[in-house]
Amino acid sequence: MCISKIVYDVVKARLDLDVTYAGPLQLKNIQELVPAYHVNVFSEGSQATAPEPEPEEVPEPLVDPLEDRQLLAPGTRIAARYTVQRVLGQGGFGRSYLAEDSQRFEEACVLKEFFPTKKSGRNLQKALDLFKREAKTLYQLNHPQVPKFLACFTQRNRLFIVQEYIDGVPYSQLLKQRRQQDGQFSEAEVVPWLMQMLQVLDYLHGLNIVHRDISPDNIMYCRDRSLPVLIDFGLVSDAISTLLSGEGTAADDGQPATMVGKFGYSPPEQIHLGQSFPSSDLYALGVTAIVLLTGRYPRDLIDQESLEWRWQTYVSVGQGLEAILTKLVQQKPKARFQTAQDVMQQLAQLTEAATDPISPLVAAPAASAAPAVAPLELPNPAFIEACRQALTRCIGPMASVIVEDMIDQYPQATPEEFVEILASQLSNGRQATDFISRIQGAVDETSVSHESDSQDVTSLDVAPVPEAPAAGALSPEFLSRCRQTLMRCIGPMANYLVDDTLADFPNLAPQELVTRLAAEIPDRKKAEDFRRQMQ
Repeated sequence: MCISKIVYDVVKARLDLDVTYAGPLQLKNIQELVPAYHVNVFSEGSQATAPEPEPEEVPEPLVDPLEDRQLLAPGTRIAARYTVQRVLGQGGFGRSYLAEDSQRFEEACVLKEFFPTKKSGRNLQKALDLFKREAKTLYQLNHPQVPKFLACFTQRNRLFIVQEYIDGVPYSQLLKQRRQQDGQFSEAEVVPWLMQMLQVLDYLHGLNIVHRDISPDNIMYCRDRSLPVLIDFGLVSDAISTLLSGEGTAADDGQPATMVGKFGYSPPEQIHLGQSFPSSDLYALGVTAIVLLTGRYPRDLIDQESLEWRWQTYVSVGQGLEAILTKLVQQKPKARFQTAQDVMQQLAQLTEAATDPISPLVAAPAASAAPAVAPLELPNPAFIEACRQALTRCIGPMASVIVEDMIDQYPQATPEEFVEILASQLSNGRQATDFISRIQGAVDETSVSHESDSQDVTSLDVAPVPEAPAAGALSPEFLSRCRQTLMRCIGPMANYLVDDTLADFPNLAPQELVTRLAAEIPDRKKAEDFRRQMQ
């Protein structure tokens, strides 16, 4: 006869039992293995004084990592398909893992695991039902700024979501780089960024989906798409969050629902009441834009006594943008913009060209001002490369985006005018001064070279043959082409990668540089594309 350890503990004080450990036992309706003992029953007249066997050390019952909420170790296989690589993040209800999908040629994906904070079968079943119902809506999402929803399933009282993996840089990291250089994002950068973000919110809100967790941490600059992408938004709704937290009666007794979001970015109704609306997302987006503009975190931008926003003391922006941001971060939901479309219409009025609502706010050079030298006929590879390098050292990977935009808008600008245009994009005066001082030498060389070329042109308009570069030398034209090609493969981090490689290996030949850069690209296909384009 076998008895469980629970029964043994109850009766051992009353009866003198002869038992031996039988091992873990799987009982019906109980998922955890239960230690069991074998009872040696002696018939009457048998030796009752048999020597007691030596007590055996009872091993710990086997622990299911899912049941015990342990971190899934690299190599763990889930659903016989997804292999965990590493942890991406974790929160109150679960964790996110980078995983590989064995049924999609080991393609990278994000595996999100949700678990209840309290063990309640009734609440968990309700959460499962709601989860499966909402999964149908999530599966329909199809937007370049939202990770694709690939699958959902349940395993051992856990809810799992599989999403597309976004290869990019979070804006919190980009902001950190700016802060290290005493800078922040300029108005010309934030206005088009806002327009792009509003477009994806308009799409989500049209499907009655509220993100509920907008912040620089949850917005990625996607290298492949050159667009901000929303990640980690509230795939688990308020109702499911409440059930997972174990507060199944919250809706009935008036208790606040579980809050999902971040303090400082989430609006009052979400923090205090657990409620969220489209205007709640707009509030968080407004706070995020203000943080990017000021380079400061929300706690530094709120008056400690009145709890009102005081961000205007840290940055000066146009009246139109200031009015939009002020309305976005109103405390009362009804005082804010109610739809993303409303905000986009206001933003469109800020731009000079009504047909291009995301054109940067930068004044064109005065038409009456006579240029000191003839127009540059941009792009001049050597000069543009010098501008890109100098601007990257000042503001980071967004430099290339700004340079390309300004080339498109002012193709006939002189070197001096182009430098002033780029400097006007920098909201930090120190950064602007630093950029101008870095680039001034290149401006002088370009101007002299351009004037010399204009004077030495023969009657046949044949340009002089340039001197061949020394063996192994990297020409500005080659570096510019290398940066642009690499940027198409991995995004704005290309400039950092090129600069770091050149700093470590300053005497590389062109093909050696290509080989080293390709080795830094984690995606093999992209690495091969880069090599092929640079041949």
